[in-house]
Amino acid sequence: MSNPNQDIVSIQNKVISNMEKAFTIDFANGENLDEFMHLIKEARKLAESIDYEYGKARVMIGEGVIYYIQNRLLDSIEGMKRAIDIFEKTTDFKHQAITMTFMGLGYWSVGDFSRAFNLSLKALQILEQLGNEPSEMIFTLYMLGSHYLDLK
Repeated sequence: MSNPNQDIVSIQNKVISNMEKAFTIDFANGENLDEFMHLIKEARKLAESIDYEYGKARVMIGEGVIYYIQNRLLDSIEGMKRAIDIFEKTTDFKHQAITMTFMGLGYWSVGDFSRAFNLSLKALQILEQLGNEPSEMIFTLYMLGSHYLDLK
């Protein structure tokens, strides 16, 4: 007989595993995008099957990236906002900061350079407070610099 709690933990682990695997895929040039999207869709189904809010937030990051690639910028930004709220509630400040950086990219793409800069700056401050090494903050640092240049 299966233990329901073990089943839930197993599904939670699969959601996180899918998301971690998805973000190791190089899809920037359009290759492997189908695999990236498949992992995210599978993670979404699993997270919803057990109403796993934290898992849904991790999925929202991936969905936000997909929306960004599809030029659905406002959908990307809205999904990232919801994810940030969940990460704040679950005190996963690292993923909150990462999501802020992605959301800043969305705002930058719609021309709101000030909001993009402020989100990336706040993300950097959170990552620094968490003790992340500069090598772990490359994306945030790069985006912050890009947004700063656009404010000039």
